[in-house]
Amino acid sequence: MISDLIGCRYSETGDSREDGYSCLGLALEIYRRAGIAFPDPRYEEVELQPVDGDWPPFALVAYGSASWITHCAVYLGYGLVIHSAQGVGVEVVPVTKPGVIRRVYHYDSRA
Repeated sequence: MISDLIGCRYSETGDSREDGYSCLGLALEIYRRAGIAFPDPRYEEVELQPVDGDWPPFALVAYGSASWITHCAVYLGYGLVIHSAQGVGVEVVPVTKPGVIRRVYHYDSRA
């Protein structure tokens, strides 16, 4: 489902294989492919629920400060996330990389 995304280039505002992916653009593409109706937070408000305990697959991992998210990734399970970052593009990495996790969210599309 996502193997063709690995190695795609990074783009600050990208949301396609042709243009490259930003971290948010990549997350939205993964949710689309998984059939999760995740709203685009650039255009509409998204209500996310913090996750306590075990993270479910497709949880949104947010990096940055409590008031400002600077990066996001999608949790794949088994301690791995997929993200897109400047200088590396799309890659699967251990959940502790690329920085300090501030929040982990789960979006319930049934709400």
